[in-house]
Amino acid sequence: MTKIIVDEAILEHLAQEKALFSRIDFAVIPCVTKGQVLAAHEQENADLILIDYNMTEMTIEDFCTDVRTNEKMKHTLIVVASEDKRENLNRCLKCGVDSLLIKPLNHHELIDKATQFLHIKKREQVRVLMKISVTGKIKDTFYATSHDISVSGISIETEKNISMGDMVSVIFYLRTNKIEVEGEVVRKEKMTDNVFQYGIRFLRIDDHSRSLIEIFVKMHEDF
Repeated sequence: MTKIIVDEAILEHLAQEKALFSRIDFAVIPCVTKGQVLAAHEQENADLILIDYNMTEMTIEDFCTDVRTNEKMKHTLIVVASEDKRENLNRCLKCGVDSLLIKPLNHHELIDKATQFLHIKKREQVRVLMKISVTGKIKDTFYATSHDISVSGISIETEKNISMGDMVSVIFYLRTNKIEVEGEVVRKEKMTDNVFQYGIRFLRIDDHSRSLIEIFVKMHEDF
């Protein structure tokens, strides 16, 4: 059975998708605080956690640390809904959130994100949230989720429409290690009306970052 822990403030959006979430093989577990989410997750071992950034009782950093350092819970997908505030988004980036939803929430976007994550294979659950800037374009910065990562490049998914050949700067965290690389967009594929997948080839990566990525890939190659 697929289990989803949901902030009660977000639950009304999911309730509209009756065809998906009324199925007998889905269990939706509502919670009010981040502490309740952790307690429910410890007991139920959920597949997806969907919470609001402002959910009470603890910071997003403390919440993610508790999840990611627990051997039983650490591979669960965490999706956070937040206002479009740079401080909020950067804090999520640093602490291991798998994906972001910008408030006010769009019903269809929320359902697309939930179903997308719930239907990916186990091996593909190893995803990393990234902050990407298009070189030379002022304020053209966005967040994306990686599908795959290696020392030579990454495959990402985002709603941002960029161009083949664009040069980009990419920032992400593996555990608590910050990695900054520069790359080029070498592949573009439109998945839906609002979602694109890109292949980014690394052009500049230092030895330390290369080693961290190699270790990360090796840790998850049999996951």
